[in-house]
Amino acid sequence: MTKPLSLLAHCLLLVMSFTLSTCNNVNDLQAPPQELVPELVISVLRDSLPGAENIVFKTVEENKLWEATYKRQSQQYYSAINRTKIIATYKLLGDTVKSVLRQATDLVSLRNAQLSEFKEKERGGNMNVSEEFSSKYLFDNQSYLLTWVPAVGNSGRSYVMNLDKFSKFGFITLDMSDLPAAVQTFYQARNLSHQGTKVYIGESNEKIFRSVGSVGSKSYEFIFDHAGRVIYSPYNITERYNALNLIPQFAQGYITAKKQFEGFSLLSGEKFEEAGQVGYKFSLLKSTPFAESYFLFFDNSGNLKYLTYNVVTNF
Repeated sequence: MTKPLSLLAHCLLLVMSFTLSTCNNVNDLQAPPQELVPELVISVLRDSLPGAENIVFKTVEENKLWEATYKRQSQQYYSAINRTKIIATYKLLGDTVKSVLRQATDLVSLRNAQLSEFKEKERGGNMNVSEEFSSKYLFDNQSYLLTWVPAVGNSGRSYVMNLDKFSKFGFITLDMSDLPAAVQTFYQARNLSHQGTKVYIGESNEKIFRSVGSVGSKSYEFIFDHAGRVIYSPYNITERYNALNLIPQFAQGYITAKKQFEGFSLLSGEKFEEAGQVGYKFSLLKSTPFAESYFLFFDNSGNLKYLTYNVVTNF
């Protein structure tokens, strides 16, 4: 399966070099138990966000990534930081936007959703970029991240909503050394050129990698787990499906048993074999009252490994 170079590959951020510094206790910034945080990282937050107080740092990845919660102008915030810059900042909203989001989710297959941990992504003063809100969404005893942004150009209240595996934050890297050894080996064995990877940091600091590689003019988007195991690869598709009754029984059973998928039809299905692993991807579509899409990724044992969803709602 081939496709033009994806938006991810065209929008990659430049990788910034790391600056080494000695480690010190955060003291006045850090509530017990204290963690060792490089003074340079503390300075990044202090310099970027003057007036921040009640700052508490936690290590996400030793010597590479940190997270901080703090108060600024009486508002609670969360930021992710590397050794040179703030990667992402979110305003923590409590339940203040829950009623608006509930109106949107109740119009689609996300109705009766269990929602919590609402936040708004800070845009660095760029008023030309739509607001981006998110919340934790619980489905089938798994946590997902539901994001929604106002749809550009639509009248009334219209939102683009996306569902993905829950993550605290994410960042884009061009540096192969940021990827697990198994992913680096995967690229090398197939002579793939690394175009960039979006790294998602989960609740327990585990990672998901959505990576774009290319050979010549063809590009492929892969998904890897924390250890570098393949969740999805379009590189070696061994079977395709065009009807729900033709896909493996475990996937049929999962889809038909979930009320959330009622009214959806199978748009496409794929079986792939890669790096000694077998997996499946199924695309589900429902066209009314809004165009909703699910993408389900299973391993060969019938376990759901990954799920994404998108829709544009009007109300």
